[in-house]
Formats: sequence, C-alpha cells, structure tokens
Amino acid sequence: MEHHIISSKLLVIVIGCGILILITSVVFNYVSFSPHIIACNEASGITYIIKTSRTYEIVIPSSSAKDTITCMGRGMMFYDRTVDVFYAIKENDTVLSQLKKRYTIEEVELSNNNERTIISNQGITYALYSKEITDPFEFIRTVKNTKYSFIVGPELESIIQELVIKDSREDLASFIPMKLGDVRKFKLVQE
Repeated sequence: MEHHIISSKLLVIVIGCGILILITSVVFNYVSFSPHIIACNEASGITYIIKTSRTYEIVIPSSSAKDTITCMGRGMMFYDRTVDVFYAIKENDTVLSQLKKRYTIEEVELSNNNERTIISNQGITYALYSKEITDPFEFIRTVKNTKYSFIVGPELESIIQELVIKDSREDLASFIPMKLGDVRKFKLVQE
C-alpha cells in the first residue's frame, strides 16, 4: 500500500482554486482600471510609473536600477514586460541598459532635467520631482510661474519647508510630499 503525501482529489482542488484566484485577479485588474501614477521614494530618488491605459506605461527612473526595477515590480503586472516610454537622462545610461535586460522598452525620451518632469493629462498638469529640492527659491519661482494641478516630490527639509511655505502657501496647496520609503498611487483625475 502506497502512502501519498496529498491525495489526488485535494491536489486538483488546490490547483483549481489557484487558477481561479489568478484569473479573478487579472479580470479584476482589467475591469477596474483607472489611469494613475505610482511613485516609489527610495534613497536614490523617486521612481514614477505612469499608466494612462491598461497597456501603456511611462517610466521615469531614479538614479538606481535596483530601485527602479523594485518600483516597476510594485506598479506593473507580473506578466507585463513592456515599457512604452522611458525617460532617460544621459547619466542614467546604466539604468537603461540594466532595464533593457528585463523589459522591452519601446521608446526612450532623453530628458534634460533630472529633477523635474512635467506631464499633462486632460487639462491637469503634474510636476514630478525625482530628487531632493535643494534650491527653495528656484522651486518657489517655478511653482508660482507655472500653475501645476499637482506637485509630487520628496519631503522638504525643515529649513527649506519654512522658506517655501512662508512665501507661497497658496501655490503649494497641491504639493504632495513623499517620505523616504513611501510607495503611493495617485489617480490621474479630470478637471
């Protein structure tokens, strides 16, 4: 008489339930989609993944390939290995080459500003800061001159925060600070 670790009936039930859960999660993700931005703040800066449709992703990397890949793992479906637009900075060539080993990158946009990326979606403008804001006066000038709907960036140091809030409280009503280690999802909303 053979002793089985698991009966064949129980094995079929477990595999069937696993497949059902997998199919349900994929269908739920497909049905409940809304355009959004995922931001991951790590030591090397903030990585942004912008999903404007179910199958279209824009990646704005941090200066570390490891942090960028970790954020992409959090923000993209496990079977999705295509990035539609990748914003590269000339100094980030190593990040781009490491990502190309794992993902298919359709288009590479060279960005001349490694601190801030501006995106617009249906009349709403987002300013996405990747690195720590070190010049509060330039930041205030930029925010006042360009009326952003949302500004996402690293949490401001206390001295810089005092200067910025003192000078432009109304303009920064839409500033969303991200603490180190934060992972957030923001919906791309319509006005």
